[in-house]
Amino acid sequence: MSDTTLREPKQSRSRRTLQRITRAALELIGENGVEGTSINAIVRRAESSVGSFYARFDGKDDLLVYLDERIWETAGERWDEAIKDRWADRTIPEVVSGLASLYGEVELMHGDARGALAQALRGPGAGHSAGALAFKAKIREDSRRFLLGR
Repeated sequence: MSDTTLREPKQSRSRRTLQRITRAALELIGENGVEGTSINAIVRRAESSVGSFYARFDGKDDLLVYLDERIWETAGERWDEAIKDRWADRTIPEVVSGLASLYGEVELMHGDARGALAQALRGPGAGHSAGALAFKAKIREDSRRFLLGR
């Protein structure tokens, strides 16, 4: 997490709290947008406390950066897991279909929240984040490797 000041939790209970805060924030931002989502609403849904939130983040902006980064890290992890040892004996149409299906699945992950985060962090009509660009480059490279390997 290079752009955020997140203080990584050391204890498993603290990691679970961070996961609950993250999940609640993504849900609420997807439902209400960034402006319609308050820290109080996030911690209420996460069944946590404002103190727990501020123990991890400097504020809402810090959370937004973390969420944007984490979405793309999670997408990359999901992609890597799904393609691992999966394509060796597949035909080209099977590879194309599988890659398209996997890309569609990943593209749907937190779709509403991703759009709201992008607008809040980079403004209307702004380009993709560094994490999104890295993920898309990874997909292109993996797809090229699989297809040219046939």
